[in-house]
Amino acid sequence: AAPKTSLTLRVPADAKVWLAGNETASSGAVRLFETTTLKDGQAWKNYEIKVATVVDGKEQVVSKTIDLVAGKSVELSLDPAQRTASADAQVSIR
Repeated sequence: AAPKTSLTLRVPADAKVWLAGNETASSGAVRLFETTTLKDGQAWKNYEIKVATVVDGKEQVVSKTIDLVAGKSVELSLDPAQRTASADAQVSIR
């Protein structure tokens, strides 16, 4: 069986989230995405996570590109209002 790969995003509760170009339907401040598509030893390279939220009437967007490796759990905090995507995004991989 393929290992379970999970991605946990901490984002503003009203944010829109795109994974690899596809808008997701989830909502809330913590969003969990799981897949068993990746086989052992595989990775999705340059996997883009994009988060958009409205700040002071203007849409702000941040994005982060990661390599999603089979069997790993990745946690990310992304908040466009704080501009915490690029250098400051907290990434913890267990």
